[in-house]
Amino acid sequence: MGPVRLSRRPADGQWERLYREDRAALARTAMLITGSPEMAEDAFHTAIERARPRLDEIDRPGAYLRVVVVNVARDLAKQARREQAGDLPVLLTAGLDTRQTKIWSALQTLTERRRTAPVLR
Repeated sequence: MGPVRLSRRPADGQWERLYREDRAALARTAMLITGSPEMAEDAFHTAIERARPRLDEIDRPGAYLRVVVVNVARDLAKQARREQAGDLPVLLTAGLDTRQTKIWSALQTLTERRRTAPVLR
């Protein structure tokens, strides 16, 4: 008899809770990387689709989902830059306070790779 493999897969209810609890923070992270609320939502949902089938193999699904969201957001940002000849999408600043607007402006002066580091901090 071979070794017993312990499944660490969260139950569907746990996965749904992870989705609900982490959605806002992960979408916000993706928005800071991509510069677009729409691309951030796309990144989050694409990450969910990619991560869910691998739940049997994942020890920390929340951490894994964050990595997938960041990678997808970076890919979408690169694709958008190629499509827009190097211009980053402009975020509508409605609803952002002065501090958030300053942070957003500072992030936009960085390259995508350098912008990712402080966003992940």
